[in-house]
Amino acid sequence: MTDSIPDPVYRPVPTRLPNVSSTTMSLGGTWQFAATPSDAFFLAPAAPDAVEPIEVPGEWVMQGLEVPAGQIAGYRRTFTIPSDWKGMRVILRADAIYSEATVWMNGASAGSHLGGFTPMELDITDLLRPGENLLAIAVRNDTVADALASGTRYAGHPLGGITRKIRLFAVPLVHATEFLVNADWDPATRSAAITLRWAIRASRRWR
Repeated sequence: MTDSIPDPVYRPVPTRLPNVSSTTMSLGGTWQFAATPSDAFFLAPAAPDAVEPIEVPGEWVMQGLEVPAGQIAGYRRTFTIPSDWKGMRVILRADAIYSEATVWMNGASAGSHLGGFTPMELDITDLLRPGENLLAIAVRNDTVADALASGTRYAGHPLGGITRKIRLFAVPLVHATEFLVNADWDPATRSAAITLRWAIRASRRWR
């Protein structure tokens, strides 16, 4: 008998909020990229690393960029939170980063994720600053997630990069953190039992 693995759950993205013009902000577009970044690359926007532009989402190899096998590549960009998000919680969601990601916000560790084809989600509210913010992501493609998925083997080239869309979205202080519906089918009775799991979180206000 094996232990059950919990289903992944993600916050529902609000389609609208009172006095908020848009609840989401795309982080797609041109980022700074370093194939062999120093530690300072993730901590400061002016770190003395050799950087090249890279389009996100996309694989680095498809843009003519090479990363040494087993090494970490660096992504970096700045953004400013909309003024009408004040008082909200701010969530970072990447739909896929292949295949291991470690995230820094304004030089502080925000979290990490392993799994090249699954989304990652982080509440980055407490690491934000008024005005410009620095988001940096360390990405490694040669991991156990790549080996188990055989992604690189099937692609025929080394996969790696922020391969699906990445964005920020705002949620109110009291918001849903889980909303999952399951249907358990019974072939003997040709019927199904529907179960709903949901959770609500009350968070403190962002400055």
